[in-house]
Amino acid sequence: MRTERFKGALLSGIVIASLLAPMLALANMAEAQDPWTGTAVFDCENLYAVSLDVNLWLGEGSKLVVKFHTYTNSYQGENIVWSGTTPDNVSFLKTVPHPQGASFPQATPVEKVRLDLTTDNTEDVISTIASFTVTKVDLEIRFMQIPWDWIRSPPWKRVALEIEFSKVPLYWALAPSW
Repeated sequence: MRTERFKGALLSGIVIASLLAPMLALANMAEAQDPWTGTAVFDCENLYAVSLDVNLWLGEGSKLVVKFHTYTNSYQGENIVWSGTTPDNVSFLKTVPHPQGASFPQATPVEKVRLDLTTDNTEDVISTIASFTVTKVDLEIRFMQIPWDWIRSPPWKRVALEIEFSKVPLYWALAPSW
């Protein structure tokens, strides 16, 4: 009788262990995983905004925040581009304007941007996902693109393009080469 009980206890221990093993493995994997996987790509939309193409799986956090800085790393402001609960798949393509103004006459040029995964408090950064610095090459490309945009634009948009075109050389002088 004792051996049967022992065998039964051993058998039930093996059964319990075999049921718990996958759950423990998943828990260990969840702890070891990065807070996000996927891609996030910035591009220069114009002097005053960036485009952001995101395709991410988020394992933690509650906000994706685009933070704007000067070339000397002075904080300028931020825009929340996604908020929700995790885990979640997040996919979007957005134009993100500079928070200090993307329309004239208060338009502020984009210099450096960073996409951060944060908690509800956007100062609590879990991970920096992507960053982008507007360089001389980006401004040269934009300078060549503006005339094409001007031709295809309605008259009411042309004035803004003309102002932007006149300002590109000023910002080009400040931009890094890299």
